[in-house]
Parts: sequence; C-alpha cells; structure tokens
Amino acid sequence: MLGRITNNEGRRTRDEKRDVIRRSCIVLSSIGTLLAFATYHPALSREVMPNSSRECAICHIRWVEAFDRTRSQADRMEEVLERQAGSGDMCLSCHDGSVVDSRFKIWSTRHHTTDSIPPATVKIPTDVFPLDAQGRMTCATCHTAHAVPESSDLRTVIFLRKPNVDSSLCLSCHAEHAQKNDFQHPLGDVNDPIPQEILDAGGKTSKDGRTIICQTCHEPHGARNAWMLVLPPSKLCIACHDDKSPETNPPAGAPIHHIGRVYPGFDPPESLLGEKATFGANGELSCLSCHRLHDASGAKPLLIRNNEDSSLCIECHQKERSVLNSPHDLRISSPQTVNARGQTASESGPCGACHRIHGWARDVPETNRPHSSACMECHESGGPGSVNRLYVDAHAVGTPLLEDMPTPPLPLEEGTRTIGCLTCHDPHKFVARDSEPVTRPSSGEPRATSHVQMPRSFLRREGSQLCMLCHEKLTDLPGQPHDPATFGPVARDTLALHPSIGPCRVCHTTHSAQGPHLWARTPMAAAGRITDLCGACHEDKLGVRDSVHDTETAQWVKDLGFVSKGSCIDCHVVHDPNEEGGIWSYVSDEADTSQSCQTCHRVGGPAKAMETTHLGKNIGAGIEGLLDNMGLGPDGRILCTTCHDIHQKEQRAGLLVAAVPKLCGACHEDKMGIPGSVHDPGTAEWAKKLGFVSKGSCIDCHPIHDPSRERGIWAAIGGDGVRQPGYKNHRTQQGPKLLVSPSQDSAVCLACHPRAGGIIGTLHDLRISAPEATNVRDETVAESGPCGSCHLVHRNSDTGGTWAQGAIFQDKHGSGLCTSCHREGQCASARVPDYLDHPDVALVNRTDPDDPEYMPTFDERGEPSRTGAISCLTCHEPHTALSAGETKGNFSPYTRMFLRPAAHHGICTDCHATETLWRFLYYHKERRNPRDGG
Repeated sequence: MLGRITNNEGRRTRDEKRDVIRRSCIVLSSIGTLLAFATYHPALSREVMPNSSRECAICHIRWVEAFDRTRSQADRMEEVLERQAGSGDMCLSCHDGSVVDSRFKIWSTRHHTTDSIPPATVKIPTDVFPLDAQGRMTCATCHTAHAVPESSDLRTVIFLRKPNVDSSLCLSCHAEHAQKNDFQHPLGDVNDPIPQEILDAGGKTSKDGRTIICQTCHEPHGARNAWMLVLPPSKLCIACHDDKSPETNPPAGAPIHHIGRVYPGFDPPESLLGEKATFGANGELSCLSCHRLHDASGAKPLLIRNNEDSSLCIECHQKERSVLNSPHDLRISSPQTVNARGQTASESGPCGACHRIHGWARDVPETNRPHSSACMECHESGGPGSVNRLYVDAHAVGTPLLEDMPTPPLPLEEGTRTIGCLTCHDPHKFVARDSEPVTRPSSGEPRATSHVQMPRSFLRREGSQLCMLCHEKLTDLPGQPHDPATFGPVARDTLALHPSIGPCRVCHTTHSAQGPHLWARTPMAAAGRITDLCGACHEDKLGVRDSVHDTETAQWVKDLGFVSKGSCIDCHVVHDPNEEGGIWSYVSDEADTSQSCQTCHRVGGPAKAMETTHLGKNIGAGIEGLLDNMGLGPDGRILCTTCHDIHQKEQRAGLLVAAVPKLCGACHEDKMGIPGSVHDPGTAEWAKKLGFVSKGSCIDCHPIHDPSRERGIWAAIGGDGVRQPGYKNHRTQQGPKLLVSPSQDSAVCLACHPRAGGIIGTLHDLRISAPEATNVRDETVAESGPCGSCHLVHRNSDTGGTWAQGAIFQDKHGSGLCTSCHREGQCASARVPDYLDHPDVALVNRTDPDDPEYMPTFDERGEPSRTGAISCLTCHEPHTALSAGETKGNFSPYTRMFLRPAAHHGICTDCHATETLWRFLYYHKERRNPRDGG
C-alpha cells in the first residue's frame, strides 16, 4: 500500500515526501504492468474480460479485485463502494509540482488539517464529505477528481465536492462560525470594501468586494501564517480595524494598547494561556492576546473571557492592582460618574472608568498637554477629582524643565521635556496608609510612632524625594530641622505631619496651595508674608513680627537700605544646603549660632555691636537649675540664644528669656541673694528716692554687652559712664579714673556709696591692719577689696546673709557685726574691749535720723529703731574715721577713730545727765561708773 502523509501542517520535508511518492509510483507501475499483461496474454487471464474501467485502478488501488470477471461484478463492487474518502497520498503523487496544476504549496505551507479525526465541535456531513476508513479527514474529504452534480465549472468547483460560493463549503462543516452572535466574528456584507492589503495577500471576497467570507481571512492551501491566515493575526485585524492601530494619534494623545511590543519582565499569565490567549515567542502582545474570533467567551467584543471588575486587564497588569479600592477606583470614590460610553465604574470596571483598550474612556479636552489632559478632565473644578483641583499657583504643567535642572528619571513629554501630571504621578500606584515606626535618619533606630497616618499617594516617589529629583539643591534637607522625621510624636500630631512626607511638603504643596510659592499652610496674616507662613507652625516665634528684628518693617532696615529677603529667612536658611549651621544663616560652626547674630551685631555692622566675655564660655553640658528655655551649644558653650530670644511674644526688655536676676542666677546661683535686697535697684527704696533707673539689678553693675565700659565684667568707674548720684565728690577725691573692681579698693561699691570711702586708709581697711585675714569666700583683702572684707553684694549661700565674716558672734542689737572681728582669735583681737554690754532697757530716741547729732538705736535683729537699744553702732560708724596720721584739734588720731561726730551725745544725756561725758569716755573701761569709783 502507499505510504501515508500525515503532517497536517504540511511541514514534512521535500525528500521525505518524494520518497513516499517514489514508492507509490513503483507500486502503481507494477499494477499497471500486471493489468496490461493480463489483457494481452489470455493464458494468464482466461477469466478476466477486457474492461475500460480497469483504468480507475490507477488511482483506486483497492478496486483491483473488483475487476475480476469470474465473480459477479455487483458482488465485487459492493465490497469496495462503501462511502470512504481516498488517501491524500494518492493526490500528492501527482500534485507534487510535476504537473501544471501544481499544489506544491500544499505541503510547503500551512493548509487545512488532514489525516486526523475531526473534533467533536466540527459536524461533517459525511454523505457529501466522506472520511477515510479510520474516520479521518483527507484531501478527498473536500475534493474529488470527478465532476459534481451541482456544477462542472472548474472556476467555482476546483474539484470540490460542493461549490464554495461565499465560503458555503466551509460553513457546511463550520456552521457555528456563521452565527451572528457575541461568540464568532461576523460574516457578510460590510460598509467598506475589503482592504486591498488583504486581497493582495490572497484573501477572497464576493463579487461586490464588500462581503466577509471565510476565505477573506483564511487560505486552506498555501497559507504562510498560523491558522491559515492570509496575514499575521494582528496585522490582519488592523487591516480592517485601522482605528485600533497603535500608530494612530487620537485626540489629546489618548493611548492605544500597544501590540507587538516586548515588555521587559512580562511573562504571559498561565491562566490566559490556558484560555488560548496568544502571545509572541518573547511575550509580545497581539490582538489575539485578548480576543478570540471564534468560540469566544461571549463577552463583548469577542474577549477570551469576561472583563468584569477589570479582571482581564489585571491578569496582565498585576502592578496596577493597587488601584482597586483606592481613590482612583471610581466604584468607591465616585460611583455616579460615567465614562464616555455612559457607563458607571461598576458597569465598566475600575479600569474602564478611564481606559478603553483603544483610546480614552473619558471625554478628554484638547489641551495640547498629553501628560495632563486626562487628569484634568476629572480634577477640574466640579469634576469627580475636584478635591485636588488645580490652584492658580499650583505646580506648572506643560512647561519645560529649567536649563540648570537635571533630567529626572521621570516621564516627560517626548521632544519638549515638558512637565505634566504623569511626570510626578502614577495614577495606578497607590500607597496605602500605614503606621509603621519611623526611623531616625542618623542612627537608624526607630522613633516613637506618630498617630498621624501616612498620606495616601499616587506619587512616583514618596514625599519630598520626588521634588529632589528635579530640585537637586534640596537633597541635603532630609534630616535637617524641617524634616518631620526629626520631629517628636507630639509635634507631628499637632501639625498633622507624617514623617514620610519629607521636608519639602511641610511648607509646600503642588495642589490646593494656600498662598504664593505653593504654600501648604494658610499664612497667619492675609498679607502672605514669609514671617506669617513660618508662624503657621512656629506660632510661638511670632514675637519677631513688627519688632526691631522684623526686617520687613523695622525702620533701621529702611534707614540702612538693607534689602530684606523676608524677615525670617534673613537669619534662617531653609533651601540652601550650601549654608552651614542647620537653619542658621552665615554660620560656619553649627555649634555657635551666635555668629548669625554677630552678622549684624558687630563693629561696623548695621546693628549695635554686642561683645562680651560671656560669649563662647564653656560651662559644660548643663547646669542644675538652668532655665528650660535657655540653650547652650552642643559643647556646653554660651551662645547669644542662651540668654536672648528674639521671637518672644512678650518682647521683654533686651529680648531676654527671663528677668535679669533670674537669668543670671541660672548660672550664678550663689549670687542670687541680690533679688529684692538693698542692692536690687529694681525694688530698693533708695533707687526710687534718687530717681535711679535700673537696667535690671545685675547689669546695673555688670554691663555684659558694652566693651567700652567693661573691665572683666565690672562696670568701668569714671568718665561719662558714671551715672550714680553723689559719686562725683568721691571721684574728685580719688581722681578721674578710679579702680574698677573690688580687688582694687572696692571702687565699684564706692561709686554708689561714696560716704563709705572714709574707710580707705584706716584700720578698718584690712589691707593696712590685717592683710592676711580672709572672708567667708577665703578671699584676702587684696582679692575682695576693703569693702569685700566685711560685705557681700550677693548673699552667702552658707549663712544666707551678706556679712563676709561668717556667723555673727553673740549678736545683740547689731553688736555681733563688730565682735565678729573684735574678739579673741580674730583679726582685731588686739582691740577687744573689756566691757561692751549696755543694759537692755527700752529707750526712745528723740534725735531725728537726719540730725548730725543722731546716734542710732537698734532692735533685737540689729535693725535701726527709734525705740531700740544701744549697740556698738550707736557710737561708732565703721566706715568714717580719720586716716592714720591725721589729727584734729588736741586729740590723738586714734582717740576719735570711727566715733560718730555727735558732740552732745543727746541719747546718753536723757538718762545720765551730767554723767554723760564720763560714761561715754569710759564705756569700755572698768571705771565707767563715776559714783562708785568703778
């Protein structure tokens, strides 16, 4: 028997096929020789009668026995005339390219399936189209070498068993493909002629040229494309559906789903491959990746499966799955909004609200801004996305990058490098809210979690990282003071800032801006000044507004012609990472922000020069009792901002963070005895009587910021700097330039207490009488000065008083001050009186304190009292005496030493009458009572 050609796709090699034909011809030649021999040699074929039908045996090999005349011909033919198709190999024995009507293309190209059993879905009418003995299709299933009853016109029949007018033969078996439903590509008349591209490729149509038939797309013999198509699948589709071509340019740049493109990293989903979706060898998309032209799912338009809830789209676009249940899922955010086809998002699916595979699903305005047109259609005023409507000062779209900007790794409009909505936004990339702990930028350790939720975002990069792709000068801002990642949870909750937004979005926004410069917050005042923007967060710093430090309004700024950048940013930098010192301007050392102050407060600067020995002094990391709002440098140095705060609302004098005594006492706690004391000119009665204007207690004696009056930290005495009443007389006595500190004759004390200058050069000047003696601070008189030997300006932390000689010895009406020295073991032990007790009797002092003859009396606490008792200080004034070597009258310089200049001793006379003088002169002697000789 002849060999069989079973390759349905016609892919058997030519050598193999020729071998089959060669063997077939040998068999046929042998049969022909035998038949001829039997005809002309009666001896060999006595029973065979000559019959012209024997020629049929050339093709119909199995009919050979039927020509045996020894049996009934009817019986013999019954055995072979069953309805069966002949072998395809027989056809190929001639149609192998050796005849004029060649079908060489039958085996060299794709052709209709043969040598296989038809599938159950194909219903072949075998009474017209027979199968072979095994029930397989062969060439003879459709073709016959004999004429057919319907027609003998070879132009129509071509040896077909049935004329194939408008593919009627095809539809005899594939009747379901002619159904006009959603499962099959329609056949029949169309409005436009069949494209010439298809006809040139071998496609057929009706005589009118406007009818789609099976052969319009398929070629049963000689096809060079899959499924016997006359053109590659997508090219064939686009030939008719040219509006679906990716090369078309729809209005406003609406995109067409690309076909024939390889998407890096894309692998066709197994689920779609199982549903006969077709992709290229490298995963290229084609029309048949989504559509099936026969036996489709019933989902319009001929989809391989229903696209309900955009499930078909998401099969390939897994990364876009995050749009589901996001604000861009209009089923949730705007369920009543319809697309260009009048479908709600529930009807079209979330993808279909904006997209069709072949164009936009919305009415996109023609804006000549392809990157933004579709976005604006929703995000315009009144649109479903109008919550983020465009603001007059919103970030510009449709504008090119500045020349000094780098090209970011973001999509720009091709050719023009213009910015659009899609430059910054990916409408499918939705970052959900999240409450993960925030990481410290420097250490990497987690901070406490804020209650503010992460903002929902469609940005291509999160937070300010997106801004920095174009604004590369801002790349040093993360981790700086305006980065919310550095804020504490309380600050972030108060300002409603999530740390992920970064430093840029703290102040700026690209949509719904609240003022110029894309401000994200409403300024404190309608004027929209930068100071007011800063105050939206730093409300506690708004004391600078309209103050001397408000460079936008201060008169000195105008007088000097100073050009203000905007008050706050004259001292603070926010956007210039090239400036050192965090957010301070003009600071080379971040630890010393005072340099920013000294930009103006320096010799030759626009403001008053402020120099002091305090600035830069290292006092350690902190001091116990330091005020909470005082700040030292990181290394424990004193800064301008340690004592001053230019932002305070109260605008305290000197912009100090606290009242002067309290401020000084934060570091000098041992000096805090002065507030409220006689040395506090802010409260002292004497200051009010003399009309003295206090600068703040401590700084009345210690001018911190005036180097022209500063020697150490003591006020310079003399010259025009002296203001204290009564000082001129003392200055005349001492000379035009007095000593400037307690270590040099107590000149600072004597500036206010000139009458006490009488102590200088006397025995109460311990520099003369006891130079080795020390006070409670272990200071010698050379260190403390003559006044400091007995008095402290600042209260002693041990005794609580200002007496420099320690605890008062046997105090009685103030006499204990004197006996602190005038007793055994002390510096005045050589002058200890034998008797000093006056009877403790109540007296009434009739002499007025302003009377030169006044001798004071004292109460139990040692305070002067009109009804007090007599004390050492009643007769003695320790600060007034004749200097050593001075004489007056006939008296020795020591006989009147430190006695009050009271000639009549009136208070003594009231009780002692004529004995007054005796008792006064011998008060400290044994003979002080003249009546008993004692």
